[in-house]
Amino acid sequence: MVQERKNILEFLLLNHPLDCPVCDQAGECYLQDYSFKFGNAHSRFEENKRVRSNEYLGSQIVINHNRCIMCSRCVRFTQEISGTSELYVESRGYNSKIAALEEKPLDNLLAGNVADICPVGALLSTDYIHKNRIWNLKKQPSVCQDCSVGAMLMYFLSKIRFTE
Repeated sequence: MVQERKNILEFLLLNHPLDCPVCDQAGECYLQDYSFKFGNAHSRFEENKRVRSNEYLGSQIVINHNRCIMCSRCVRFTQEISGTSELYVESRGYNSKIAALEEKPLDNLLAGNVADICPVGALLSTDYIHKNRIWNLKKQPSVCQDCSVGAMLMYFLSKIRFTE
């Protein structure tokens, strides 16, 4: 079972850049955790990594296509949770990428949540890009005061202001 996990991880890291020190997801990245736990120090593949430019999906979200592992959590979120379906998987295979509809950019009320559900830091909030690191923030639990359910919230505080 461990060898299968190592093989899957090797494929996920095939095109993923190893830029953990400068990534906004560093310290809370599942892929980073799994590569420390199961990863090999070397890859059997010698192909060059795919290089793509960043792209705005809407006014609040930028996607770093080089980091995206095509898990499609963001696509499912816009289809199943927000119900707006702005995101989709464009093309197939090596050329596939997450894209927003031209006539309908990612600008709904829940758009900022796609950055939180991205497991590898490919989706970035324009307000948060390269501003803080998770280890510099104080985690503060709270309760939602705007709903009757009393949902649990988690705030991440910097010295000056709320950041997430």
